[in-house]
Amino acid sequence: MHLGKFVTAATFAVSSSLEFDATPQTLKSVLDNVREVLKTEQSEDILIKLSPGMFEPLTITTDLSGQSSSSRVIFTSQDNESKAEFNSATPIPPSAFSLSSYKNRTFQTADLSSTDVGSISSGMLGACGNVKHADVFLNGEPLWLSRYPNVEPKNDKGLELFNWMSLSKACDPSIYNESSPCFDIEVSSDDTPRLNAWEDEIDHLWLHGFWEFDWADNKVKIDSLTHQSGNTTFHINQDTPRVYSAREQARFLALNLLVELDTVNEFFIDRVNSKLYLHEDADVSNVVISNADNVIEIEDGVQNVVINNLVVRYSQGDLITCTGSSNSVHITNNILKNAGANAITLADGMKNMIHGNEIKSLGCRGINIAGGNRTTLTPSESVVSNNNISDYARWTRTYNPAVSFNGVGISIIENEFSLAPHQGISGGGNNHNISGNDFHDLCFEASDSGAFYVGRSWSMRGNSLSNNTFTRIRALEETYLGYMTVMGVYLDDEMSGWEVINNTFVDVQQAILAGGGRDNEISGNVFENCDVSINLDDRGLNWDSANCVKGGTFDLDLQQMKVDQEPWVSAYPDLQHIFEDDANKPCTPFHNKIVNNVYKCGEGEEMDDDTAWQLFVGEEGDNVELNNLVIGY
Repeated sequence: MHLGKFVTAATFAVSSSLEFDATPQTLKSVLDNVREVLKTEQSEDILIKLSPGMFEPLTITTDLSGQSSSSRVIFTSQDNESKAEFNSATPIPPSAFSLSSYKNRTFQTADLSSTDVGSISSGMLGACGNVKHADVFLNGEPLWLSRYPNVEPKNDKGLELFNWMSLSKACDPSIYNESSPCFDIEVSSDDTPRLNAWEDEIDHLWLHGFWEFDWADNKVKIDSLTHQSGNTTFHINQDTPRVYSAREQARFLALNLLVELDTVNEFFIDRVNSKLYLHEDADVSNVVISNADNVIEIEDGVQNVVINNLVVRYSQGDLITCTGSSNSVHITNNILKNAGANAITLADGMKNMIHGNEIKSLGCRGINIAGGNRTTLTPSESVVSNNNISDYARWTRTYNPAVSFNGVGISIIENEFSLAPHQGISGGGNNHNISGNDFHDLCFEASDSGAFYVGRSWSMRGNSLSNNTFTRIRALEETYLGYMTVMGVYLDDEMSGWEVINNTFVDVQQAILAGGGRDNEISGNVFENCDVSINLDDRGLNWDSANCVKGGTFDLDLQQMKVDQEPWVSAYPDLQHIFEDDANKPCTPFHNKIVNNVYKCGEGEEMDDDTAWQLFVGEEGDNVELNNLVIGY
């Protein structure tokens, strides 16, 4: 395989530098001085040493770019033990709280009239939908928006499992179309007093649900409720449609209701009257509310900048973000917590590095990173390494991974991903290296999902997933809608050309699913206590055949990438011949190798072939299975 140039992370170091000390009060003038220095040629790093204390949100403009890899602009803490902190938080002092009553209950209330609390928004599949929505934090930890049913307390693994209600009746999917939208959901109304109380707060009632599939969630605003024959119907605002349709047994919960604020781990904001409500027993000695979109914004075109050894927290949007292109931006050794949206977004660029950060408590994704050029197969040479990312996808539960990657030549190495309801890594592109990562306690709230997930392409070649560990990848919440299992590695819908080598899977519901793809190598992996180790299916020969025929999605993708021209001909010479060499059987999962794997079963059990691997392949397709070892112990 053509794997391109893989890059490993370098340790942060400064050889020689021009130093500036900055406090929260002097940072603006210091940055002006740095801009003046950068107008002349520099041969050493410029080190901005930030004092302990709270700094306001920062914009790194293009005129703060370093001049080269040996003349960078570096933002770092003066004191390793007491780091400088950037945040967008508005503290709410204990003296601001008073007691108030609602429906015979007492709450602690504070005025928020001087704070931009934003608004709740909807979003379709994978959309964050949490930008410009204030979150509340108690003693540095995020609270949940008030809801019914409540979130379970953390278990011994640190997981906070959701509880759900279930639809008893949904609209006929056949009438769900643009001219006649199906916006009603019916549930049993056993708890009439509760539903009546919700109706009193209809102006701010939202539902959060997995409406048609247990791998796709979003939120909908409720306009009204009607009651008839023992059922209650929720009428959904047409500006906040469900993702997909709705089916019986769909899971959902109610959000943003003062009457359901019944634990110290929840909050409610009355956006009409600008008031914050907390439980009467909540400790209000250290309460803050996020107040700005992003904490550190990097302008399009910034390069040779380092953000090192800082604390960055409390955003309504991202903690650190560049929505344009950045080159040689290094984000290293920071503590990044409590984002309404994502921790880091580097939307495009070359030779960027995200290394050694502690990242947790995020509304959506951990890291968004992209770069390189797929047309020319130019690698980005960007690196994501040695980060610990946990407790993310708190707001939008699905398709918000710890790391989302796209482009060419990105290395994601030696990170830890944990405690999230859906994916660890997801993305696309060519010549990526994903190795040495630790995935654990993921996909616990979904079905038909993967801790590592890629899908739907023949052209995304040259990728390697190696030497990773997957532990406790299992659905822990009951699911009803769709394929009732989760995977360690999911090569979805004929994804092709991946190396999945030398990985370890322990206590995984289904370790690897290769969903009808071609040219995949699954070798040298070890499986322990997995319900199914490897599943290779033939979906292209049946329900997914439309994607892989001539003129289908995959053919159009190959044409767009110009796989019959350089550099694609040299990099992946077989791609141009898919519709020729395989006797017009492009949908058959040809040329997969499943070799040298080790299948171990649990103590006292017997391992049979079905448990080791499942091969649902309609034609032989010259797939290879050799030297796989089954061990019972």
